[in-house]
Amino acid sequence: MYRFVLAAASAAFFVTAAPALAATVVIEQTADLSGASSPYPGYLELAAEHFSPVNVQIAEGDTIDWTVRFQPGQSVAPVDPTFIFMTLFPAIGPFNYMTQNDPAQLQLLGANDEVLADYTVDFNGVSSSYIIGLFHKAIPVSGTLFGPSTPTFSGLRTVLHLGEYFGIDQTVLTFNSATLQFGGFETVVAAPAPEPATWTMLILGFGAVGSAIRRRRSLAVG
Repeated sequence: MYRFVLAAASAAFFVTAAPALAATVVIEQTADLSGASSPYPGYLELAAEHFSPVNVQIAEGDTIDWTVRFQPGQSVAPVDPTFIFMTLFPAIGPFNYMTQNDPAQLQLLGANDEVLADYTVDFNGVSSSYIIGLFHKAIPVSGTLFGPSTPTFSGLRTVLHLGEYFGIDQTVLTFNSATLQFGGFETVVAAPAPEPATWTMLILGFGAVGSAIRRRRSLAVG
């Protein structure tokens, strides 16, 4: 009887002490590049108010699959590309740093989500702060990160494997805002195409102008 109780207690301990299974946290957002600021040449920053809302819980050990799509007709073009920072901010505010298990993935996407460039990045285990994705051409990568072949893109996708949070007691954090920073890129915002109703008004307007010109010519001849 004693052995049975001891075995049951041990089993219960292992059940309760087992860590939670890691999950893949999928985040999909849209961003409006018309709100991007450029504090100095070659640097672009897109603040949180220009993103669709985000509110996700991310635990130590989770995988983050995060996609940001720009509004239709908007893209980012390379000039002398140096870095892309994709930053998710925790609701508790900044803390020391987090570890990230290598490798990470960064994809530059076209207007229809086609993959234009695909990079594999090694962070060497530690992010410099609470920044989720810091992609700098000085970081070791598989292939070349940014350069003459870097395409103009309409969205971003990153897949990151989170390690541990440092400097805090929590093992699960809520992230509720995002920003983007680009070094050596510029925004391309296409003029919006006229709506069908606008085209109709333009055609009618041209027709009216043409009729007026013909009427004046007829009067002049008469």
